[in-house]
Amino acid sequence: MVKPKINILIVDDSSIMRHLIAHVLEENEDFLVVGTANNGKEAISQNRQLRPDVVLMDMNMGDYDGPFAVDQIMQSPWPVPIIILSALGNSDMGPILGALESGAYDYVNKSPSHNSDIKAIKVPLFEKIYAAKETDIATLLGNKDQKRNTAPHTFDQFLAYEVILLGASTGGPSAVESFISRVPENLPLPVIITQHMPASFVPSFAARLNEMNNKEVVLASSGTSLEKGKIYLLPGGHNTVLRKIGSEIKFRRSRRKFKAFNDPSIDGLFESAVNIFGAKCIGVLMTGMGRDGAEGMLKVKNAGGLTIAQSKETCVVYGMPKAANLAGAVQYNIKLREIPSFVISAIS
Repeated sequence: MVKPKINILIVDDSSIMRHLIAHVLEENEDFLVVGTANNGKEAISQNRQLRPDVVLMDMNMGDYDGPFAVDQIMQSPWPVPIIILSALGNSDMGPILGALESGAYDYVNKSPSHNSDIKAIKVPLFEKIYAAKETDIATLLGNKDQKRNTAPHTFDQFLAYEVILLGASTGGPSAVESFISRVPENLPLPVIITQHMPASFVPSFAARLNEMNNKEVVLASSGTSLEKGKIYLLPGGHNTVLRKIGSEIKFRRSRRKFKAFNDPSIDGLFESAVNIFGAKCIGVLMTGMGRDGAEGMLKVKNAGGLTIAQSKETCVVYGMPKAANLAGAVQYNIKLREIPSFVISAIS
């Protein structure tokens, strides 16, 4: 039986870029470019007419840009997995993060010019297209809702845990935002987030998280001290771990490379936290490709800590949580929106 092709719509305001992307996709016999569009308005129309399996979407396209198109397509009767394919650079990443919040599947950093640059992203792009085709569109739509509830909570004087560790990859920005928007503003424990994303994304993502909660979100650069009640976001581009230096606990840049993923590594952060806090750790592993976090979660569990994985039905990509479950590292599989309340109950 002939394997059905993955039908792809390319949206970019550059005719040269549309041609280059199509040429790269045509190298894979599983892909079929069914159409192209040069702005968001055309993308909405083409999506309605062609019903592609996956859309590749640029962000900056004039009046009818990517964020507009993503929002309209995901609200239409014909929602589809959308991969943001844009030259990220080092500018404000707000539009891309906004598109992810509106239901876009994931992003790939597209270099702005040469054919060789486009070919350089072929492997991650192909990987994400295959995964996007298999994703449950209802999960993308369900993760859009970010109802904020950060009302203070009454905590016991003596707490069962001392640190909350979050790890996420594909689909993670929306999942992390969902968690942060639902934890009390007086949460007494530090929250440390390891999100797989380009280094240039991290400051904008931290700014968005600051809008979700009155708690301060701190970029955990090397030398930053860990303090109770703060939220920390690990930088991209290198691995960051915790080290106890005298009476203080600090974030330190690490040259060590881990098996599953690096720059930043979820396993690396979790392992270093266990070395300091032992059974007082809560490990939360969210949506994402691959198996980063599985070994770290197992270390948390074996030390006597609490391990929680995002449930399969609420994951954009059930990769990392699945790997952690197969490793025997997960004690509880919880729906995304229920994770904050579960964690708060466990703390007390």
